[in-house]
Amino acid sequence: MADAAVGSLVRKLGDLLVQEAINLHGVSDQVEWLKRELETMHRHKVHVDVQGIKTRLQELSRSREVYDISNIGTTSQYRSPGEIPILPQLRDDIDMVGFDDEKKKIVLELVNEEKTNRSVISIVATPSADTIQDLSVAISEKLKKGKYLIVLDDVWKRDVWNELLKVFPDVNNGSRVVITTRFKNVINIADPTTKLHKLRYLNEKESWELFLRKVFPRQDIETCCPTCLLDCTHQLVQRCGGLPLALVVLGGLVSTKPQTQDAWHKFVASIA
Repeated sequence: MADAAVGSLVRKLGDLLVQEAINLHGVSDQVEWLKRELETMHRHKVHVDVQGIKTRLQELSRSREVYDISNIGTTSQYRSPGEIPILPQLRDDIDMVGFDDEKKKIVLELVNEEKTNRSVISIVATPSADTIQDLSVAISEKLKKGKYLIVLDDVWKRDVWNELLKVFPDVNNGSRVVITTRFKNVINIADPTTKLHKLRYLNEKESWELFLRKVFPRQDIETCCPTCLLDCTHQLVQRCGGLPLALVVLGGLVSTKPQTQDAWHKFVASIA
């Protein structure tokens, strides 16, 4: 169900994003974020033709650079470039639904004082070589001075982990490394002594909550959706198959639509 949802939604979401990108706040960051996610899906052997979408998104980004088009809603609200956030892809906790149990398990693993050796908790412009080497040495020396927690998000290749491992000293002080990845071959070499935490798809209730949080932010989940839009909302949530990425992206696009039955019916038809 989830794989089918990804396959049927990715191309549609890509088309919709390109059509509406100029009207979105912080569009270049959102374009780059979605492009990376689409590339990851492709590498994960989800049989989806994302190349056309990626090309169109790249063309959009290049056009914005060539014509010096600023992100709508960003430059006007900050007095100087230095005040603009450098991590716009970070979102509030409204994007976090259905992972309470996983968070508790991971926290218990992180604070496990019985394991004093370094433990690895796994979850299923290029600098010069000299710069990398110098940076690796500096980081390693810094980490030796105390207990550390390192989070490596979305590790794709075993070689990446093998290189990074050299930087993290194991001085038996209870340090922890958290890895998130979509590839089991990365996990298998990380730390065979630590249990793997597999993230599941969201159930129907969780999917509904996440979708509504994106469409109606900071509103009561129980009452935010107008009765006339309930049928369309159910259809959209079901199309996502419990996949958080699909729910977040689709919900974000729907939130830009007028809250009318006609507008939402047209949107549902556009991704059918």
